[in-house]
Amino acid sequence: MGKLLENLFLKLHFDTKEEILDFMIKKLEAENAVKPGFRKSVYKREKIGSTLLENGVAIPHGMPTEVNKTSIVVATLENPVKWSSHWADLIILLAVPENNANEFESMIIELYSLISNTEIIKTIKNAVHVDELL
Repeated sequence: MGKLLENLFLKLHFDTKEEILDFMIKKLEAENAVKPGFRKSVYKREKIGSTLLENGVAIPHGMPTEVNKTSIVVATLENPVKWSSHWADLIILLAVPENNANEFESMIIELYSLISNTEIIKTIKNAVHVDELL
């Protein structure tokens, strides 16, 4: 849980999708969790199709070939940012290496299960302190 808490950010203020993505990717780069091409692969993936799901939740991710170790960065935003044609205020950046493809699938299944629970999403989005989520 400790590692997740280091990469959990609540009520951040960013004006654009690019600002929040850059902030989150920098966290992974600082931990050497991703390779230099990860940033480019995240943006390329976003151009292919939006990673925004229901409830204002976005799950951006990059190419597995650009990942050193499985990592996740979670951020809630003070105010939603434009994400394709809709708005996002909960961003979950995933980084999963090639050799953990099964792990990626199970993470996505867990996330979809979580996202479909509107009460949990509401709690996460409204939290101001990490303690509220423990």
